[in-house]
Amino acid sequence: LLQRFFILGKRDLEAQEVLTWPESYTEQGIVQICAKKNKPVMAEQVVLQVRGQQILTRDDLKTAILLDHFELALEIAKEKKTWAAMKEYKVQEHLINRCKKGQFIYYVGELLNLIDNKDWE
Repeated sequence: LLQRFFILGKRDLEAQEVLTWPESYTEQGIVQICAKKNKPVMAEQVVLQVRGQQILTRDDLKTAILLDHFELALEIAKEKKTWAAMKEYKVQEHLINRCKKGQFIYYVGELLNLIDNKDWE
């Protein structure tokens, strides 16, 4: 539903209104849709609403990291099951590259802390 609003080019206010509907939070990939449309604040709103409901996935965390939405990524990472994304080489490489460039050091450090020693690629 929210994806259709973005595809149709609806304004943020209308998309924000959709997020007040309870069924919008259970829409598959809603966090990723918001992140990809460069709406991390909307995505964070969803994350806060669905925390503890087993809706967030490793792909939500991966998408947030790869799009440099690190505050969103830290919110998603509060659900331990999403940490599986941290095992992926692409995610690790992206975080290390951000570190090397001196960007987002605090956030990157927090996320790198989630990687178990045995999971480093």
